[in-house]
Amino acid sequence: FVALDFFRRSQQNALPQPGIRSSNNSPTASLRPLLYISIPLLLYLPWLFIMVTQLSTDASYWQGGFKLWEALRHVLISFTSGETVLEPQAIRLLVGYGLVTLAAMSGWVRMRAGRQWLLSLLWLVLPVAGVLMLALFVPKFNERYVMIGLPGLILLWSVGLGTMVDGGKGRGATGLAVMATTILVAGFLWADGNWFGNKAFTKDQWREAARFVVGHMAADEAVVLVSGHAWPVWHYYAPHTPAVRVPELEILNVAAVLDYAEGAALLQKGLMGKSGAWLVGWQDEVVDPMQVTPLHLMQAGQEAPTQRQFWGLTVRHFAQVDAEAISPAIPHVLEPPLAFGHQLELLGHDVMPNGTLLRFWRLPPGVNAIAADLHMVGTLETAAGVAYARLADRRLAGYDFPTFRWQPEQIEVSQMVAADWLGFDGLPGSYQLRLGVYAADGDPAGLDLLDAAGAPLGKRALLDVAVAQLPPLAYELPRQSIPIPVSASATLDKDALEPGQPVDVTITWRLGEPLTVDADLDVQWQNA
Repeated sequence: FVALDFFRRSQQNALPQPGIRSSNNSPTASLRPLLYISIPLLLYLPWLFIMVTQLSTDASYWQGGFKLWEALRHVLISFTSGETVLEPQAIRLLVGYGLVTLAAMSGWVRMRAGRQWLLSLLWLVLPVAGVLMLALFVPKFNERYVMIGLPGLILLWSVGLGTMVDGGKGRGATGLAVMATTILVAGFLWADGNWFGNKAFTKDQWREAARFVVGHMAADEAVVLVSGHAWPVWHYYAPHTPAVRVPELEILNVAAVLDYAEGAALLQKGLMGKSGAWLVGWQDEVVDPMQVTPLHLMQAGQEAPTQRQFWGLTVRHFAQVDAEAISPAIPHVLEPPLAFGHQLELLGHDVMPNGTLLRFWRLPPGVNAIAADLHMVGTLETAAGVAYARLADRRLAGYDFPTFRWQPEQIEVSQMVAADWLGFDGLPGSYQLRLGVYAADGDPAGLDLLDAAGAPLGKRALLDVAVAQLPPLAYELPRQSIPIPVSASATLDKDALEPGQPVDVTITWRLGEPLTVDADLDVQWQNA
């Protein structure tokens, strides 16, 4: 824009003045506009090379198609309502902002300021159009990328509405300008009110979390930061407390997912000589979707529940951590591994003291990727073969880590808390887990279980599972409860029951009044 302004001034100076001999007819004068435009372009070339290189290798976003209209909608919302108005409300407000823009444009028309109008319009349109065109080839986009175009919209509003007031066009134009300005101010005040008064727009509490951890950690304890690319934020709020970065990233990489072995190596190195660890999680669902970091810390120490929660972050404290006990070795290795349909192998399994069931998977040698979204299903049986519990269908390594994201030569872990596979009142003893794997869009019968020669053995694998005495509800994350007028009644299909016998329960729910909020119902069964 500076170059365009120089170009405009040079053109004005080039106009012949009566009675004055112009010196701009020389050959060098005709090259000045080109020089004015070339200087900023030359200054930008080094950054342009860095930007293109980063975009060509950038792995900080999920691959997928770019939705142009959705991106344009987000730009309009960001330019008008900002980031502190809920999207359904912001979309409705776009009507008002559109009317304000039309009113401001009428002021520009009355002013007949062609060049200034063109500058303001280009300032608004060019950055947005350029970034959106780039996103069509590299589908990574955020509204912040086009914020350089926001002054163009502000110029359209301010100059257009100001002209209607100062241009002497009568009370009607002045009243329209005042009304449009009132709409803008009201929208801005509403957004600011949400910023400070609506908890939905609370910023991630890095400052509070850093103060809490630094104030409560012992001298021989360490801070473990997951994901490691957040280290500049942590260093800003706790510059004298270094953090173990897991993984060691400078920029978020959605492909750098921690597996069981890599997580063990990083933690063992970072926690050597430490007696405890404070785990700070931020965007850990991207780099640690299987939660291998807290898994290793629980295997090597004991979790001490903290009394504080922080918006946007998780803080967990692990005491009595023995770094040498952190191992990449798989407990209870299956020899040979159980192969499911030439697509994946089950390497082993284990039951933790708190009842969490672990299963260790990997892609078979020669398989680099799985296109299908694989799920598992299972039934827990007693040693006598009586069905005891049914496992809910789910993805193998958690919802955030589907099998089509798995990478070769990595050990993937699936964790299932005791309540999900053993029930809230699970009893210690020996069980058999009948486990199957199926594709979400494939044959519901599941993949074939193969022998060493690749011949099918059936659809289910049988695992021996030993459960020791479980602590009562060892650790539960705090839940926010909302009083809802709900009542229920239940009836059983049998009057007497034997241990392990399946039973059908009919539950009738009644609402005292219509619900005005989205709510999840959590039901726990306990012995009378």
